[in-house]
Amino acid sequence: MVDGGTVQGKTVNDLFTRDATSGRLQPIHHPLQTPVRAIVLPVLELSLARLLQESVIRHLVPQFPPNTLWLQNTELLHSTVYHASTHMDPIPATEKDINSEILSILDVAEHLCPIEAILESVVITRTGTVLALWHPAPGSTEPVDLRKNLRQALPKASKKQIVTDTVLLHTTLARIGTTSDSLLSINNARDAGKGEEHSQEQLPSKESLWAAVGAITRELCGMQTRMDALWYVEEQDLLALALNGRVKKRIIPFQCNKRL
Repeated sequence: MVDGGTVQGKTVNDLFTRDATSGRLQPIHHPLQTPVRAIVLPVLELSLARLLQESVIRHLVPQFPPNTLWLQNTELLHSTVYHASTHMDPIPATEKDINSEILSILDVAEHLCPIEAILESVVITRTGTVLALWHPAPGSTEPVDLRKNLRQALPKASKKQIVTDTVLLHTTLARIGTTSDSLLSINNARDAGKGEEHSQEQLPSKESLWAAVGAITRELCGMQTRMDALWYVEEQDLLALALNGRVKKRIIPFQCNKRL
């Protein structure tokens, strides 16, 4: 389990509610006055995206009560690379500004090659987010170089970036729909031989979670996918890609052309 705070300033209770009839998790969409503008690497191989989800369902879902995990839409799996505008540091943009940003990103993508991403491990953050961690194959475009190029191409971008580790590529696979505080407090109480009986029956121990994500890692480690395009997305709702909110996306393929 790796450290993490709130998810972009929101707790689990801010992100999800439960359907009164079925008990299923329902996302709470937070409209944004200034849409988030992000550049992401989509997982375009849907067969691989489904394998990722199936492994989570097989190993992690049984650890929890029904309707506890929010599974990411396999058609929207992605790794966030850079933000032109974040909700924490919004940069308003006209249509002309947006077109200018897209042209700048097109220029970056024209001279970079696709990323051959290899799955390294699967982890759970303390906020209950299940992440797939990737590293580029030797000779592939490095995420740090891609981010450097985008930072230079978008000088007016938000100073407060969501992804602060420029080397990291991670893809959210699922979110645990219980508060991280309650999960941690129950685990800590269980470690001390205390805690409510109902909670102990319902929620897994940290050791069980580690075992589950370890099984997912062993099953998926080494899987490779070709990330041959960027998406330029405008999220009208906070975390729209993650929570099936309103989003506009444009495909920007890598061209691998050398600069003259």
